[in-house]
Amino acid sequence: MAKKRPFFSLHIVLSCFLLLSAAAHKNAYCQETGKKYLIILGDWGNGGPPVQITALLGKTPGLRLAAAWPGSLKPTAEVTELVKSGTLDPVLSLESEPVFPLLYSLKISSPAPFSFSRPEDIDAVIYRAQYDFSHNWNWQNKSLFLRSGMFSNSLTDIFRRLGISWVNMSSSQDTPQGIYNAGGLLVASCGEEAFTTPQECFEYVKSGGNTVVVLVFARPNYLSAGFLSELWGLISADSSIETVTPLMLYSGAVKGFAVNPGAPADSDTSRYTANPEVFCRISTIRNDIENYKNSGQAEPAALEGLRGEIYQLYHFEFISNIVSEVKPEDEQFFRARAYNIYTLMGQQVPEIINQPMGSVFAPAAASSSTFSSTISSDTLTFRNVIESGSSAAIESLNISVEQEDIVFSAVVSSSARHARGLDIYFDLNNKRGAGLMTFLPGLSFLFEPEDAWEFALRIENNEAALYRFGRAKPVLVQRFRASRNFSVKIPRTVLRGNPVRWGYQAVLFSRAAQNDELTLHDLLKPVASISADKLLSQPATQVPMARISAR
Repeated sequence: MAKKRPFFSLHIVLSCFLLLSAAAHKNAYCQETGKKYLIILGDWGNGGPPVQITALLGKTPGLRLAAAWPGSLKPTAEVTELVKSGTLDPVLSLESEPVFPLLYSLKISSPAPFSFSRPEDIDAVIYRAQYDFSHNWNWQNKSLFLRSGMFSNSLTDIFRRLGISWVNMSSSQDTPQGIYNAGGLLVASCGEEAFTTPQECFEYVKSGGNTVVVLVFARPNYLSAGFLSELWGLISADSSIETVTPLMLYSGAVKGFAVNPGAPADSDTSRYTANPEVFCRISTIRNDIENYKNSGQAEPAALEGLRGEIYQLYHFEFISNIVSEVKPEDEQFFRARAYNIYTLMGQQVPEIINQPMGSVFAPAAASSSTFSSTISSDTLTFRNVIESGSSAAIESLNISVEQEDIVFSAVVSSSARHARGLDIYFDLNNKRGAGLMTFLPGLSFLFEPEDAWEFALRIENNEAALYRFGRAKPVLVQRFRASRNFSVKIPRTVLRGNPVRWGYQAVLFSRAAQNDELTLHDLLKPVASISADKLLSQPATQVPMARISAR
């Protein structure tokens, strides 16, 4: 039987106490010139901070610490007092943490296309931990620690609906360290830095440009009372640095801290999808669980057991291990979970699950000799012809239609890292003379008259510029953030119509320096007569659009 959401009178009292306690300090934490706020988040796994750390916090006024805290872990009396005083902030952690962005939506195009999306499991995993935490603490936690560091903006609405106000993610080139505001959700982009001494750590905090610095300590030497004590000695001697907690940020106790502009870029999850077969099998198991749940014969106790088993298969560490190298112990773990799941449902284990890893998908072909297109209810994919010997190739162009956005992305060959630009052209009406026949500046080619474009995207340096056709030249409409795989979200209020019926062309290019002439590397080849080599040797050749069906 599903657990009902509890009502807590003590939760309300203690939550108000914590917020008022934090707010009482707000005048002392107004932003000053050169002021820095430091959040130290310790991760002791599933055990919480040891007695040496709580003893240090108890005798060190001004030192504040955040600690990753599993929902099932009961606090000691000493920890409860530290939390009440605002010295320790327990940040909810998950004992079986999935790769949330992939659980929200995963689309695999090669070697066998399939999609996987279970956003309801995101709710269930987090709520389960929140329920346990509330039971042990009598108040609801509003912060979430992601050990994987994997975050995407598609998760924002789910997190906010669950009452989460603060979450962390791993910093990257696309999302430098700092605090971001993702639709009312504070996202701390941070990394586990390598420090050899407390002095080195202090200098790092001191020299950084961010108002708020978040350090995740997960290494044993950083988590020792000695390291923290020495670090605090350096911090306490410098009036420009204050230790704060996530609670103090999202409750408003810290005023005027700087937020990085824009939303954070989605985390790069490619290392978790290197072996699509893993998610293919997990998808099969999860679909079978759903069918069992809706069969009318499901037992409540069995459903609870099934959740526990599938959550273990979702765990980001297991996924990371098994996609990088299939070791016997990982495959044995997978088979054991699968066997338990089908036993609970009273079913035979499917053949696809019994087969050894690596046998479900044949290796993907290194090249393709034919151009093809596929369409589902919400996704359109063009698979390109890969020219023999090509060092930079467009493997596919993908268009996904969401409720509010159209997502454009391209898969390029691993050898195409030097080709950092991509143009995507859209022919909305397939009418001769309606639109521009010329390419965007820097590419001196022409489209066929009936394939003149109405809109075009130029994607470079994590930015996408959307153009519309003008009387004689392109007109800039708006700029958008782009992420890896040349992925761009365009609101459907900007591009109206049915994307499935449009014509498309994509061009992969590079430039030596800003404003230089562009170098063409590849394009979509919907007809055998077109190729990058032919365009380079015969620039007057007219380029066709790719479409899901013949004209």
